[in-house]
Amino acid sequence: MPAYYSITTYISKNKINGNTFEEFVDVLQDGGFTFKSGYREFEDNTITEIIAWNTEKIGDDFVLGYDEHYSHDYKQSLWEYDNLSEVRLYIVNPEESDFFEFVIIIPEDDFIEYKNGNEKYDSKVIRDIKQLAVRIWKLEYVEVIQTAMELSSGDAYVEDIKNGEFPSAEPFAIIPDNILNKSYKKKFKTTRIERNGVLIEKRRRNHVKNNIVAVICTIFIIILPFLLSYIFKLKLTKDGWVRQELVNIEGVDYRYQGFDISNEGKTIAFIDDWKVKEIPEDPSHTFLIIKSFSNQYYIIKKDYVIPESGKVSCAYLNGERTTWEPFLDALTEILDSEFVDGNEIIISGFNKAQYDQNFKSVSIGYEDCPVGTDHSIYCIGKLDSKWIIIFRDELDSLNNDQKRAIYYELDSKYEKAFEESGYWQ
Repeated sequence: MPAYYSITTYISKNKINGNTFEEFVDVLQDGGFTFKSGYREFEDNTITEIIAWNTEKIGDDFVLGYDEHYSHDYKQSLWEYDNLSEVRLYIVNPEESDFFEFVIIIPEDDFIEYKNGNEKYDSKVIRDIKQLAVRIWKLEYVEVIQTAMELSSGDAYVEDIKNGEFPSAEPFAIIPDNILNKSYKKKFKTTRIERNGVLIEKRRRNHVKNNIVAVICTIFIIILPFLLSYIFKLKLTKDGWVRQELVNIEGVDYRYQGFDISNEGKTIAFIDDWKVKEIPEDPSHTFLIIKSFSNQYYIIKKDYVIPESGKVSCAYLNGERTTWEPFLDALTEILDSEFVDGNEIIISGFNKAQYDQNFKSVSIGYEDCPVGTDHSIYCIGKLDSKWIIIFRDELDSLNNDQKRAIYYELDSKYEKAFEESGYWQ
């Protein structure tokens, strides 16, 4: 897999309409893009089919679930542009983000060379990409456009850019003019464009001349990260393969499975073009993550049987892990109880991360399971000073803004464990 250069357009969810993706594609085509095919098993899809699929997903604010196959996600597409070997377009919708990310990626080797410690871009290609970005900026729902190379520090969060952090500009970016300040003019060439935008471009650095020590140091600084990265990858490269139904790592089969974790750990292996990441709470490596440039999947050992009952060994509240025994003991008792005579409630604007700061989404692991695999509890929280629980199988969507649920009141004996856990203020 080559290193990819990316042009990422951040689309404000508050400003989109029913034709957002189609309008974006129209701008690409007006700028010289020619549709080639869909991507992977969708290569026979037409651009009309891909637009219709992605438009529906955007309207639903779709986020791929942990245990969903990638074929349910936004569809990617391949394009022809400026005689480049590969041009791919895909959509990213980070969970709980205010922005869709429309990403165009191109192999870096197609138009970037390294010379005297500096990146040297093919002047025609980068000029055309820059002009295309200016066209894209005219769409009223575009908030920021960033460019990046695969080994650069990556894109900055839009909110961080608004608070003063520089965007990724390799070698340019486009930002709203209301966040422009003096620090930008020291680092970038700035050009005002339509719709109150500013095209920022990295200032060229002077080449080091007649200074042998400086040249050697520059070369060493450039080569060292690549050399260390190559040695690191070579050391961790393992036998195995990644297929649609299974993953094999040094003879051990893993299956795809969704689960909750607090964060991902270090890279422990490379399988072809995939990084294998460990889970900090699981030193046995029964649970792992595999990542490529544009995809990420959770996997577990094929022969591992996930406990579905017993003592609760861990819980995740809004994604934060706890192993505090009094709280886990309370959950174990609650899940062993029978609930009858529930009450109906209509919840508006509810999501599992926020609801009046009184409700917490809950996932749990039983017995020896170190991660959250059981999502039967939708949430636990306080309603009118009473502790209640809502189960996922008794929750129905009425529309995009409302959900109908059955809630059950919990015994007051659990109040101390909940309140002393520190998760409810």
